[in-house]
Amino acid sequence: MYTGENRRLQQMSGIAGIWNRNGEPVALALLESINQTLAHRGRDGQYAWSQGAVGLAYQQLRVLPEAATEAQPFVHPSGAITLFDGRLDNREELLSKVGGVSLSATSPDCEIVAASYCRFGQAFAEQLNGDFALAIFDTNEEKLVLCRDAVGMRPLYYYGSGDLFIFASEIKGILCHPGVRTRPDDDVLAKDLIGSAWDPPLERTLFEGVLAIPAGHILSVTADTSSLRQYWEFDPSAKLRLKNTDEYVEAFRFHFDQAVRRRLRSAYPVAVGVSGGLDSTPIFCTALQQLKQGTAPCPDVTGFTYSTEDGSPSDEMDYVRAIEEMWGIEIRREPMVFGFLENSRLETWLLESPSISLTWALEQSHLSTVRNSGARVALTGIFGDQTMVPWRYFFDLFDHLALVRFWRFFREFLRWNTDSVPGWRSAFARHFFRKLTPRFLLSVYRRARTRAALNAAQSWYTPDFLASLQDREPRPLPDEVARASHKNRAMYQFLRCRRTAASIDSMSNIYGSYGLEFRLPFLDRDLLGFVMATPGDVLLANGVPRALIRNAMSGLVPAKVLARRDKGDASSNVVTNVAKEIPQLSNPVAFTAAVKRGYLDGNLVRQRMQSLTHLFATPYVGEEALLARLSAGREVGNVIGLELWLQTFLCKVSESRLTD
Repeated sequence: MYTGENRRLQQMSGIAGIWNRNGEPVALALLESINQTLAHRGRDGQYAWSQGAVGLAYQQLRVLPEAATEAQPFVHPSGAITLFDGRLDNREELLSKVGGVSLSATSPDCEIVAASYCRFGQAFAEQLNGDFALAIFDTNEEKLVLCRDAVGMRPLYYYGSGDLFIFASEIKGILCHPGVRTRPDDDVLAKDLIGSAWDPPLERTLFEGVLAIPAGHILSVTADTSSLRQYWEFDPSAKLRLKNTDEYVEAFRFHFDQAVRRRLRSAYPVAVGVSGGLDSTPIFCTALQQLKQGTAPCPDVTGFTYSTEDGSPSDEMDYVRAIEEMWGIEIRREPMVFGFLENSRLETWLLESPSISLTWALEQSHLSTVRNSGARVALTGIFGDQTMVPWRYFFDLFDHLALVRFWRFFREFLRWNTDSVPGWRSAFARHFFRKLTPRFLLSVYRRARTRAALNAAQSWYTPDFLASLQDREPRPLPDEVARASHKNRAMYQFLRCRRTAASIDSMSNIYGSYGLEFRLPFLDRDLLGFVMATPGDVLLANGVPRALIRNAMSGLVPAKVLARRDKGDASSNVVTNVAKEIPQLSNPVAFTAAVKRGYLDGNLVRQRMQSLTHLFATPYVGEEALLARLSAGREVGNVIGLELWLQTFLCKVSESRLTD
């Protein structure tokens, strides 16, 4: 059913560690085993440090220019042993605060982090800006510190039970320790597979007892205690008031240029995925401008795009050609590749979740091409929609009874979304309905939607499994977020929801397996703060989506791209992928682990697969039929992912290590 798990993996840096808090010496063979589990993250070597009850391990991928002389775990003269996976964006600022005879402009980031810890103590995290996950063991205080950046761009997990404490960049590094006892967290699993208004705390993972360090948090661990503290948060009440539109445009240019430059920092060529849209194109053109001006901190920048069928909904070649003509460069074309079952077991092992991609064959082909180009960094325009198109600003206008402006903006907004992704209009209507619904009825509405989702899921899953989502209410927002504008509240919820966090961790693992660091300019901490503080009528001026970025990129991005009123839609490609593979899935024996553990009903699986095989074999016309097949495709991907996840992680853990 699922094949191809033997592909040799490439690498991305990773960190791990063990602390036997009862003082028992760390078994070096066990530390080596954990390190080997993360070996796919370190093409440039693996290293370890141990002292008594503590052992730290590092898988190295050299990307940054300063990493040429880097040695980790880094042993600071003060006794702070440092592991650092990531990139500091405020090196110069930190060097001015902590620099000394041992630090210089060419010092590796890990050494600057260690010096910051020695200078600022527990407050060192507030001084750091960039994408990172880190661990510091203070040998003097016998204390372990784990920390992630403000957005959570690098994964970091931990497990603590009794005398054992273990952490790693990937959960599989934790699970290989024989002292770790776990089982599926059915609440989180049901949320990921079926959906719900309830969002689990960001610490929880799919494995009970294995926790994530949330973005912007620091965990301090001693022999007896552990404490989690949030050291950085976005300010949803922030308001930026400049004199005129030109000043906002100039300020955006500064922050966006800075966000791209930070992510171009590499000793190797940088790849940029280019669709021809208003997310990826500004990134690529800004990178080209910096390269032309000699300010890009990398040797070269190359664009990559897919060659789609001419005239199809996903065809964006006219825009790609406009970029090439304007800049006098060639963007590398990649052929469309269909399928998602081949190597799906490997995908599950990398993702550590049941969320397999329905375009997995295409993603593998793309990442292989990028890796073979010599790049070690890949930039994408992912999450540009969520950060640059604050359509919930319409609700703010409505709240303030600015009804004339609301209607004028909304009418113009519709004109600029003539051929967008299927379903967006119904999604907007649903959100607006919720906005108009009295608060005391919202709970009823949410329960009704949850029941509808559970009823649909009954065609696959057992009632006992579905019961975990019954009567779940959304977590209350922090007071300062609840009081914020609809625009900022939506942006905050996007940045701090499980779905976003899981997507970032998944991309980190997938790109890392190909020896690539993925970097997202639209998730730059300072750019996000600027956008959050900028008024909605600037970002959405006169109702034009991405009005600010359209104005700021004038002269840098082709006029044809800036004038786009549509988005490329790959939905039909996803449907083609599922239709190609679904005949292989009609045998319910393929789902034995999920049936045995009580998640799937074998008879229902057989019936549903037969129904979907017929659905995907039937020609379709129209958006409604396309959306039905997309929804069905996601169902198929989820049940396949569930089976593979159980086979890969839970069936390989001995029964004695599975909690009841």
